[in-house]
Order: sequence, then C-alpha cells, then structure tokens
Amino acid sequence: MTSVKWPMRRGSVVASSKGDDWRHEAACRDVDLEEIQFFPGDDEARNWDPMPALKVCSRCPVMQQCRIEADVSEGRADGKVQGVWGGETAGTRIARRRAKRKASA
Repeated sequence: MTSVKWPMRRGSVVASSKGDDWRHEAACRDVDLEEIQFFPGDDEARNWDPMPALKVCSRCPVMQQCRIEADVSEGRADGKVQGVWGGETAGTRIARRRAKRKASA
C-alpha cells in the first residue's frame, strides 16, 4: 500500500488561513489513492463510486480552498471537469457553476 500525496497539482493559487499551501492541511493528503479514488480513469468512470472520496472530504478543514482550486483549475486549460474536489463531484460542481452564472445573468 503506497501513500500518495494529494492534491497533486503544483503551484496552487489558494493559500490556507496560515498563509502557506492549503494542501498541507487537506484530509486527503495521506490517503492511499489505490484504495480511495478521487479521480476515476476513463475505463473506471462508469462503475466509480465517489462516496469514499466524499467521506474523506467531509472531515477536511480546507474543503473551501479545494473547491476554489477546482474552479480555478477547471476554468483553464482543457476545462475538463472530473473527480471529487472539495467535497463535490464533477456533476455537483457543474450544477453549482451553472446556477451561479444563471443568478448573475
């Protein structure tokens, strides 16, 4: 069993309340990603259960920072929305963003 540091993206634009990288406080930082999947592979997406990842997120002290990071990350490059970030599945994030756009229109 290998522990992988997560979230893995470097150069985060979101800092924690302590001013350093918020990822150091993340509940998922020491999760075994072979055991709990936050991002299913293309072949696994159909049978993927996000609940174990969401359970980890539910106890996370930096859930809001993670959501912001997802919004920033998914708002650039290819804009691919996938996996669990900040206690939200991809579908939840899409719905939240759509509602926010609709409210501001």
